[in-house]
Amino acid sequence: ALNLTAGEGNEGVFRRMTTLVFVAEQAPERSLGLEAGAQSLFEQNKGLPGLKSLMARLAGNFDWELISLIETCAGLRFVPVYGWQPESPFLRIRKALMDPLDPDEQVLYGPGRLVLSMVNPAEWTLQVRLQMSDLPYLAPAPAIVTYRLDDQPPATLLLIPEQPAKSFRIRIPRGSHSLSIGMTKRYINQFVRLKFTEAGSGVRGARSLTRPMFQDEERTYYLATSAEPLLASIKGPAWIRIDELRDGVVKSRYRLIGPGWRKVRLSPPGDRKEALYRLYRRALSPVGPDKAIPRKIEVHYRNVPRPVIRLEASKPPAFINLVDRYPLGRQEDGTWSVSGGYLRRRDLEEDEETGEGNDVYELSVTHRYFARHLPGYFKTDLLTRIRYDGGPAWGILEDFVYQPEDLRMTFRLQGSIFVQKPKAASFEYFNGGATEWSGLLRGSVSQRRDLSPKTYHLPTLAVFQRFLSLDRYSEYGASRLDRDVFTPYKADHRAGLSLSEYLAHRPWLDTLVFVGGSVNTNEDFNPIDPDNVRLRVGWKQLIGPVQVDLIYRTSHYFDDGDRRDSLDRHALDFNLTWDHWLADQDRFQFRLEVRDDLDSGELSGALTLTWFFSESRGLRDFRPGELDFYSLKKRVVPQSVNNRINDAEPVYPKPVGHE
Repeated sequence: ALNLTAGEGNEGVFRRMTTLVFVAEQAPERSLGLEAGAQSLFEQNKGLPGLKSLMARLAGNFDWELISLIETCAGLRFVPVYGWQPESPFLRIRKALMDPLDPDEQVLYGPGRLVLSMVNPAEWTLQVRLQMSDLPYLAPAPAIVTYRLDDQPPATLLLIPEQPAKSFRIRIPRGSHSLSIGMTKRYINQFVRLKFTEAGSGVRGARSLTRPMFQDEERTYYLATSAEPLLASIKGPAWIRIDELRDGVVKSRYRLIGPGWRKVRLSPPGDRKEALYRLYRRALSPVGPDKAIPRKIEVHYRNVPRPVIRLEASKPPAFINLVDRYPLGRQEDGTWSVSGGYLRRRDLEEDEETGEGNDVYELSVTHRYFARHLPGYFKTDLLTRIRYDGGPAWGILEDFVYQPEDLRMTFRLQGSIFVQKPKAASFEYFNGGATEWSGLLRGSVSQRRDLSPKTYHLPTLAVFQRFLSLDRYSEYGASRLDRDVFTPYKADHRAGLSLSEYLAHRPWLDTLVFVGGSVNTNEDFNPIDPDNVRLRVGWKQLIGPVQVDLIYRTSHYFDDGDRRDSLDRHALDFNLTWDHWLADQDRFQFRLEVRDDLDSGELSGALTLTWFFSESRGLRDFRPGELDFYSLKKRVVPQSVNNRINDAEPVYPKPVGHE
């Protein structure tokens, strides 16, 4: 999913971010690397509206973790920290928006609790002052604070906008004790300031617990010089933060670390002699996502002033022409197409040539339909062929593909019937002597197996049964019979079994290379002693609306009862297909097929033109595998506006007075 091509521009950014968030939610074990990629994408497109909300869905489960695996540096430097000095960039920004803090003040924020540990030589009284500190641009919200001394029952204080500050006193016995303070039912971006004082006889006599009364805190920074830079080992993928302390100010920058162990080298920038660094990486938060409550935002609008001129109500137009390019009632009927072309047919995939090639003109009507409830694909063809020698041929073909949702298998059933009067004239369909016919039933089962995102293979098992009215050419001759009605090879192979394998690789989205092979049996269904084996190797390239195919085929026919000697046949195919879409999602297709019989040097082929009437269904009725480069071809289907209103008679309102 990370390598998915999502398009260019803002739409592509949103698709990539959506993919990263979706995969992370479906596969939490991969979320660490996916969050790193999402952070990098967000950093490059911060100004894109709506992207932040997607990023928040993924980033809520993560927090910053200090990187301690530093291999080398010029030394350590311990920097004193006074008061509330958050490390997170998120909190540093919010601190800058708050009122200034006293050095002895602390801030309560987030799901954690602040714990004050103390060792007292004598009993004393602690006074804690709490004050709400909302950001100036947010609506005020109440804060519920709980505090607890050691294992005593917790106590609760409520701070409200009308009374934002409160204090409490608590008696601390002699010895070691801890006081924990936290918030419950927090709101987003809610802060409470805390100030600790030792209570005397009165507030005037109280003294603040300033720095000398707290344990000194220091923050460790790694020193880097030009001679001894900082070198850290980080396992990726990871999104890291580099904090640099310069003149008392922390500056952060970010970097994406690729998969595996990587070295990060940091030196002083510019002409500086030394630099102080701390490194962090994104890691799963130990407390889980923040469950703070969103603040209620109320927007008050001013009433729109009354108009200066009052207009009379518009009269409805007298005539409106509604134009719908896709009339209702036909979208569910499937995809129809009509095709016409010239074919020169030779028996290059059978064991012997039977005379000259058949030159025919073919007209066909095809209907495709995707039955979503099965799910399955239907394809029905009705065709006729006009010949120079012999009567015209009729054909009906049916192709059904079933793909059950709970089984990763594809079942396919094909059938065809061809009828011809061989002694008739070219356009004589109903007179002209005896009628000859043939029928075919073929069933197959296959399973696509992905070897990688770019490579897959397709093993297939198929059986077939033929039905023929003829056993030999009889008095007709080869030139008068259609190849689908009768050939000697078909008469000798009326049934059989086929085992095939197909391996395809797409190094690029618009390129496909493949190799396929099959073992085909005689009527005894014995794959150990087959009739023939076939191999094909090919390359397919999509160039805009044009697809170019180059395929080499070879077949080896074994000597058996049907032939005296073994036989090899070789052919080279060149195909060119051009698709042109219309605004209403109709499509014209021009296709040129050329096959060179490498053994005899004879050429055969076809030139066809097809018109597809999609009725806004696009390519949904084409079964998987019927179209190469399906994902790319689907993108170019026109999606223009297809409904509009024309010829509306204008009616202009007249002013009737002044207010």
